[in-house]
Order: sequence, then structure tokens, then C-alpha cells
Amino acid sequence: MQTGTNEVSYADGKVTITFVSSADATAASCATSAYCFYDGANFTGRKLTFRDCGGNQSLTDYGFGNKTSSWENKTRHTVEVYDRDVDPFRTLWREAPTSASARVADDTYNKADFFHTYCGR
Repeated sequence: MQTGTNEVSYADGKVTITFVSSADATAASCATSAYCFYDGANFTGRKLTFRDCGGNQSLTDYGFGNKTSSWENKTRHTVEVYDRDVDPFRTLWREAPTSASARVADDTYNKADFFHTYCGR
């Protein structure tokens, strides 16, 4: 459902994609109590925001498969990100609560397909 001129929401607003005017444009910072994936380094490009917790979720469901270049985690949750294009799938990185990465490592750049959220208290 379109919720703004540059925003589409899913799952009753728990998942949001924010579009920017150009690939190098910076989207607004990730909201408190949310975790975000960006398709450009340095928190640029499209932003995929999650405001939920628990279980596996696919980035490909939102057009973000193999697109993540930076991320922010402003929650109490731990997010573990995976590449399922290899067999067996592999862990790419782990997002600790209240952490961020302006650019993922070269060997994980644009390889994320899904993630698991471990709910913090």
C-alpha cells in the first residue's frame, strides 16, 4: 500500500520501502525501534525498514535480494543476515542491537537474501 509519495508499506506498516530521487541520495535515518537495509553504501539509495521481531524474513519479497550495501539496527534485537544463493547458505553478518554499518564487507556486498531476528527484551 502506498503510504507516501516515496513510500510503500506492507504487513500493516511493519515493513516499509522508502524510495529516493537518485541512487546516491540519502534516505532519512532509520527510525528508533526499527532496523533498516539500504541498497547503497553510506545509507544511500532505497531503504527497507522493519518494525517487527521474530523469525526468518526474505529480502527478496521486497525487491531487496542481493541489494544490501549498508544497514542500521536501532532496536534491542539481534539480526543475523544470510546468503542463500550458496549451498549450504552462509551467514553474512550479525547486527547487534543499536549498531550500524555504512558499508558491508566486500565479500558480503549485495549478497543478502534473508535474515533472522532474535528478539531482545
